[in-house]
Amino acid sequence: ATANHISWCGNGGEKLAVAYCNLEFQSNTKDLSNDSYIWDIEYSSEPDYILKPISSLVCIEFNTKDKNQLIAGCYNGQVCIFDTRKGGVPVEQSLIENSHRDPVYKTIWLHTKLETEFFSASTDGKIFWWDTRRLSEPVETLILDIDKKGRIENSYGAMSLDYEPTMPMKFMVGTEQGSIVACNRKGQTNADKIGHVYAGHAGPVYALQRHPHCLKNFLSIGDWTVRIWSEEVRDDCIMLTRPSMYALTDGQWSPTRSSIFFTTKMNGTLDVWDILFKQNEPTVSVKVTNEPIHCLRVQEPHGRLIACGSQNGTVILLELSNNLYVQRKNEKSLMFDRETRRTKILEARSRMRRDVQEKSTNTEVITGKITDEYILKERELVEKAEEDFWRIINEEKNKVFNAAESDQLYNPLKDTDRHKSGNYLAITEIYNPLVDQWNITGSMGSTGYLTECEIYDPSTGQWHTAASMAIPRKWHTATLLKSGQVIITGGTTTQSDVLVNSTEIYDPLTDKWSHSASMTTAHSEHTAILLSSGKVLVFGSGISSEIYDPLTDQWNPVASMKPPARYYSIAAQLKSGKVLVTGGVRSAIYQANCDIYNPSTDQWDTIASMTAPRAAHTLILLNSGKVLVTGGETNDQVLASCETYDPSTGKWTNVPSMIQERSSHTTTLLKSGKVLATAGEGLTHALNSSEIYDPSTGKWNSSARLSLSRASHTATLLNSGKVLVAGGQ
Repeated sequence: ATANHISWCGNGGEKLAVAYCNLEFQSNTKDLSNDSYIWDIEYSSEPDYILKPISSLVCIEFNTKDKNQLIAGCYNGQVCIFDTRKGGVPVEQSLIENSHRDPVYKTIWLHTKLETEFFSASTDGKIFWWDTRRLSEPVETLILDIDKKGRIENSYGAMSLDYEPTMPMKFMVGTEQGSIVACNRKGQTNADKIGHVYAGHAGPVYALQRHPHCLKNFLSIGDWTVRIWSEEVRDDCIMLTRPSMYALTDGQWSPTRSSIFFTTKMNGTLDVWDILFKQNEPTVSVKVTNEPIHCLRVQEPHGRLIACGSQNGTVILLELSNNLYVQRKNEKSLMFDRETRRTKILEARSRMRRDVQEKSTNTEVITGKITDEYILKERELVEKAEEDFWRIINEEKNKVFNAAESDQLYNPLKDTDRHKSGNYLAITEIYNPLVDQWNITGSMGSTGYLTECEIYDPSTGQWHTAASMAIPRKWHTATLLKSGQVIITGGTTTQSDVLVNSTEIYDPLTDKWSHSASMTTAHSEHTAILLSSGKVLVFGSGISSEIYDPLTDQWNPVASMKPPARYYSIAAQLKSGKVLVTGGVRSAIYQANCDIYNPSTDQWDTIASMTAPRAAHTLILLNSGKVLVTGGETNDQVLASCETYDPSTGKWTNVPSMIQERSSHTTTLLKSGKVLATAGEGLTHALNSSEIYDPSTGKWNSSARLSLSRASHTATLLNSGKVLVAGGQ
């Protein structure tokens, strides 16, 4: 039989209960055993206890206060209680006439003082509350009729259930029809108990869980997608993964890492998602078995072990590396600050959609028909949805078949993106015009902190392995010196995110790395700019600044930026040799502030602010000497707005907005003087579109699409005039 559900014993316990049941109804036979088992992970050769219910168990849960007691839901609709001190036969079970009429897919203990209450969910459309002291019949019943009429024939089948102990009256139900129903036991009537209905999945919701650290957010698994929701946004999810090529079967948040959740698939794969770094694809995928995985359960509270149950009944135990279960500094606030920024955007979009629907309804009432214009809009929406769906599916196939990340060349003469096969290990890239090669340095990949480097040769279109750096890094910088060498500065190393002040230099002529002088201050997620003097200015991740002199191999502190410190600002060097620094985040507030550093006087000056606060934007020096700022994000939206800074007047001027809202995108100055904006994060997902800005006309025009959506990538002009786009997420 299939290992259909798993429960860990107690806090960090080493025993797990596994419910075994065949849910392929037509193939169920009387010859199959009804037994389920409790295993001790230290002695896996045979079960610790054999449970012998009357009907096969679909789900099972340990009591959090009494490790000897378990509740279980049966295939025939009954619920039962086991006490391991009294053997493997149920000590109590519900009467068949007072039980569910379909298999019980979920049972959950209610965290009361005596821990004697639990509730159950079934595809018969009912939620039952039970008391272990009187299990003959439920103490309370809810019929999942979302029309709130309490009719069982209209009820939705329940597949999954979530209950948060800190909110004892609130619970959520994932249905067979794909909806998620928010409920409140406090309601006096059946209709009062049913709250908002979140419609999203195209098939049964197999898993549903509130985030352990941010209770307004919850995760659902259904059809081929993962959706993350916020109770503050009722009309749509705040995050949606691309459709998987294989059906998803289960999922769970990490109890320790705020940005990580796990999913299992029918192809036997366990996926680890870290949505702080990637939202479009898993960070790690592990082929656990060659058969379908039907369930998973993460050991709590440590989150170090994961148990996966397969179709033939095998339970596979996986131990996670430290970086997948040890909480990182500021991880909670970083992830949910970013996700919550989307909520107002989605709410605004939902209001617009409701307005259109209301107008169409009013038109229908008045004229007896819906206008042709509205029908056309609806048809366009459907066609666009189909186009996006198949594009996503094809992108997934491309990733599987290429088995590697990819880079692309943009040809401005033909206005096409040409896919080039290639492997890269990181997303930090430097182009060296002296040897016409690319140097790519390590960053945080799916295997952790990297030292590996590769070089790209445009003449052959091939990537070649280069010498590795001395230490693994992420969030560092790489700057091309006038000598043709490359200097790497700072960043963090090891899984503890230790900031470093070390630097090293790569010589492409000898393919060797050498240690160089250490910075006076450790920097991470900072900025490094090559000045016209050939020296390197480093600032950010605080207010301190310093300059590196390659001739003497020395770092010297220079004037500090104006306090307080801001992070994630974007900088560019002006034609005068001064450095313009724009925007960023300060104390979780997006900034429009701007500063200019003058290397000749060693002085920072505050200048006029941008017209809008922003971060994750781009800054590019135009041939006219003006600076173009594009897109980015602010507290409640992704931006399409653009503005230019004129150093001769010290003023900012709004210019036409981009066609598409973008953040974490790239802009590249082409040889024609036009600007290519590529990909980035849109309102709800990464983009594959691009567009071109013509400074002479002040207009944006759509350009060719990339074959893959990306954000946080690189785009650089080659000697040929083409643009190489690489990396991203």
